[in-house]
Parts: sequence; structure tokens; C-alpha cells
Amino acid sequence: MNIAISPTNQGRGLGRKLLQFLLDHARQKDEQEIWLEVRESNLNALSLYSQAGFVEVDRRKDYYPCENGREDALIMCCYL
Repeated sequence: MNIAISPTNQGRGLGRKLLQFLLDHARQKDEQEIWLEVRESNLNALSLYSQAGFVEVDRRKDYYPCENGREDALIMCCYL
């Protein structure tokens, strides 16, 4: 599953609301953790996830193609 906000709607707090909804829903379902992966260059997403309680637990080296070759995927987890 992907969580994404269209570029024209970014910067309005919609991603934060969507992520909070996911976290609240997971807690209601008694989930223990949520995992995700994110490009290491996606600093806005990394900030959002860190503020929501996600921590980096692993890294997939050279996972994503990019303009300069490849970049790592950061594996993050939020322990509920």
C-alpha cells in the first residue's frame, strides 16, 4: 500500500492527517507495528515519519534508481 499526496496538494498537512489516520486505525485494530520504506532523499517524508514515531531499522542499499545512479531505501518502523 502506498501513502501519497499529489504534488499540487503537498504542504497543506494532508500527509500528516493521512498518516495519523493510519496510525489510529492500526491502534484500534491492536496492531503492534507499522513498517514502511522511503527513499533516503525524501527529506520531507523522513521528517514526517520521524515526528510520527517511526525509526530507521534497516537500509536497502542501491534499491531505487535515480538521476545519479541509485539510492538507498530506508526501512522504518513505528512500534505501536
